[in-house]
Amino acid sequence: MHIWPDELAAKEASDKKKRNLDTFLEELKQEHEQEAKRLSRRAEAPPENTTNLHINNLPSDVDEQVLCTVFGKFGAIGSVKILWPRGDEPARPHNTGFVCFMERAAAEAALQSLSNAELHGQPLRISWGKPVPLPSKPLY
Repeated sequence: MHIWPDELAAKEASDKKKRNLDTFLEELKQEHEQEAKRLSRRAEAPPENTTNLHINNLPSDVDEQVLCTVFGKFGAIGSVKILWPRGDEPARPHNTGFVCFMERAAAEAALQSLSNAELHGQPLRISWGKPVPLPSKPLY
C-alpha cells in the first residue's frame, strides 16, 4: 500500500492535534486534582492547638475595636487583625480578619455562637485559622 505525501501530512497533523488535546486534558485533570486537594485540606479538622479564628464577610465599616467588643464577650483576646485593602486598592464591600483568643474554649464558644450571626447587616463566616504565637498578656 502506498501513502501519498498529502495523506501522510494530513495524518501527522491529525495525530499532533490529538496529542495537543490529550496534553491539554491531562493538564486540566492535574489542575482539578490539585484544587480538590487544596479544598480538602481546608475542610480538614483544625489543629487542636489553634485559638485563631478566621472571620470572612466583615462589613467594611467594622474595625479592630468592634471585633474586640463583639468577640471579647467570649474570653480574653490575644490579637485582632483585619486585612484592609492596600493603599491604591478600591474599598471592598467586605473584608477578612482574624481574632486570636488566649484559650481554645473561648475560641470554640465564639465560633459556635457567631458563625452566620449578622454584624452590621452581613452574616459572618467564621472558621479556624492557622495557629499563631500568643502574647504574654491579652490585648482585650
